[in-house]
Amino acid sequence: MGTHGILSTTILGAALALGMATATVGQEVPRDETLIIDHAQSPQNAFENWNYLLPGAVLRAVGLHQFVMEPLFILNLEQGEIEPWIGESMTPNETLDRWTLKIRDGVKWQDGEAFDAEDVVFTIETMLANAPALRDSGSLALALDHVEKIDNLTVDFVLKRPNPRFQLDFFSVRVWGAVMFVPEHIYRDKDPLTFTNYDIPAGLPLGTGPYKLVKATASEFTYDRVDSWWAADVGLAEMPAPKRIIYMLVGTEQARGDLAVRDDIDVAWNMSLGTFEAVQARNPNWISWQNDPPGPWLDPCHRGFDLNFAVPPWDDPEMRLALDKGIDRTEVNTFAFDGIGEVSKTIFPAYPTFKGLIEKIEAAGLAFPATADPEGAKAILEAKGYVLNGSGIYEKDGAELTLVIEARDQTLDDIRLSEVLIEQFRRIGINARLQRVNNATLQTHHFTGEYEAIVRSSSCGSVNEPWYTLNQFSNVEAAPVGETADTNMPRWTGPNSDRFTQIVTELGSLPLGDPRVEELTLEAYELWFNDRVSIPVVQAVFLLGFNETYWTNWPTAENNYMQPAYWWHGWVKALAQIQPAK
Repeated sequence: MGTHGILSTTILGAALALGMATATVGQEVPRDETLIIDHAQSPQNAFENWNYLLPGAVLRAVGLHQFVMEPLFILNLEQGEIEPWIGESMTPNETLDRWTLKIRDGVKWQDGEAFDAEDVVFTIETMLANAPALRDSGSLALALDHVEKIDNLTVDFVLKRPNPRFQLDFFSVRVWGAVMFVPEHIYRDKDPLTFTNYDIPAGLPLGTGPYKLVKATASEFTYDRVDSWWAADVGLAEMPAPKRIIYMLVGTEQARGDLAVRDDIDVAWNMSLGTFEAVQARNPNWISWQNDPPGPWLDPCHRGFDLNFAVPPWDDPEMRLALDKGIDRTEVNTFAFDGIGEVSKTIFPAYPTFKGLIEKIEAAGLAFPATADPEGAKAILEAKGYVLNGSGIYEKDGAELTLVIEARDQTLDDIRLSEVLIEQFRRIGINARLQRVNNATLQTHHFTGEYEAIVRSSSCGSVNEPWYTLNQFSNVEAAPVGETADTNMPRWTGPNSDRFTQIVTELGSLPLGDPRVEELTLEAYELWFNDRVSIPVVQAVFLLGFNETYWTNWPTAENNYMQPAYWWHGWVKALAQIQPAK
C-alpha cells in the first residue's frame, strides 16, 4: 500500500451526497442518470463570472470547456491525431503564413443560432483588439496579423510570419485548453473586459455543447443535457447518456475516498496509491487508467516550480543552481507521489515522441539529476557571502535566506510536492515556507509575476515536438511585474534569454520534422538549462478513478479512445462514449 492511504470509515455528508443526484434544478434526475464528477479546485468565490476570455478564468475548467463549449479540433494523444470537431479542416498555404479554416456545416449554438464564420472572426478580432488583456491574446497577436471571412463556413487566418504549428498551438487542445469562441450575437454589444457571461434564465453561458449550466455555487456546478445537440444531428457523435452532470468540490482526499466507496461520485481526482487501493478493497467497481496493479496516466505537464527573476536573489542563475542542487527528485517521487511516477530529466514529458531528444540532452550533460548535492548547494551559497546562523539557516547582512513557495490549496499533489521541497531546502540552509492560495489567485500571480516561487510550471505544452514548451520562455512578450504575460512567466531576461529567444523564433518557423529542429532545440535548451529558468522535479502522474457502478466505457490504457483528462477542453468526446452500466 502507498504511503498516503487515508481512507476514513466515517460517513461524511451522506445526506448531502445522496441528495445531489436528485437536487431540484428544473426537475429531479435519478442517480443512475446523473454523472457526478469530483473537481480539485478551490471554492470559486467569483462563481458568477463565466467570461472565459478573461485570464485566470478558472471557471472554464469546472465543466464549461468540457460540457458546454467545444473546440475546433482535438489533439488525441492516444491516437496521435488531430481530430476534427467543430472545425472540419484547417490547412496552410505553401508558405505557411495563411491558414484556411473550414467550419463543419450544421454546428449550432444552444439557442438555435448557427455557429459560423461571424463567430470566429468576431472572437479573434476581439482578442487582437484587447491584447494582451484577454486570455491567449498576447500569443495570438504575436502570430496573427488579421482574419478574413471568406464565406459563412470559411475563415482565413493571415499570419505575421510562417507558422507550421498554428492550428496545433491555438485550436487543437494540445494541452488542457484552446482558444474558445464566443457567440457573436451575445458578445457584440458587450465589453469583453467586464461582461460576466452569466444569466442562467437567459441561457448564459451559451455554448454549442450538449449541456447547459443550470446551477452554480462556490463549490458545485450542475449541468443538464439539452434536448438537441448539433453533433448528434449531423452524425458526428451519439447524444451523451447522462441527463445531468454535477461537478462538485470534494475537498480532502479522505472525503474523496468516502464518497467513492459509497458510489456518491463517478469520477475521482488524483488519489494517492494508498487511498485508491483502500477504495478498491471496499468497492471493486473502481478502476484507474491502468489496472492490475492500479497505475497512473502520465500528464504532459511536469510537476515543478518557477522562480521569479524579478525577485532577488533568484535573479542570479547561481542561486537558482543552488536550489536545484538541494533537490532530491527520487525522494520527492517516493514521499509525495508514492513512487508511482518518475523523476524529470528535462522540461519535456517522458513520451515516446521525446525519447531520442531526451537521450541527446542527457548525453550533452544537460539533464536534471535524480539526487541532491547538498554540499554543492552550500558551497554556492557560501561563495555568495552567506553564513550559517545558529538555527542552521544561511544569512547575509543580518537577513536570513528565505523562499516563499505558492501552491494551490486544494491540489494535494502540489501541496505534497511543496512540503517535501521545503524540507529539502531547509536541509541546505534556506528558510523556505509554503503559502497556500486558491487556484484563481495562483493563476493571477503567475500571469502577473507577483510571486517568488510558484508550483505551476511554465514548461507545459509540448507533446509531439519541442517548440511550444521552449516558446513559453521566449522574452518576445516580456511584461513587467504587475502586467499580464502569456509567456515568460518567470520574467527571464539577459543575454542568454535574448539568444534563446532568437533561436526559438527561428525554430518556430521550421516545418515539423525539419532536420534543424533538433540542433536548434539543443542549442536553446543549453541556454535555458544554464540559467535554470524553471525547475522540473517529477513527471506529472494522475491516479484517476472511474466508477463502473453506474457508468462504463471509460477511457483507459486498454480502451484508449482518448486521454482520460476530464478537466481538459474537448472531453465532450468522451462524454458521448460513456455508457450506462445497466
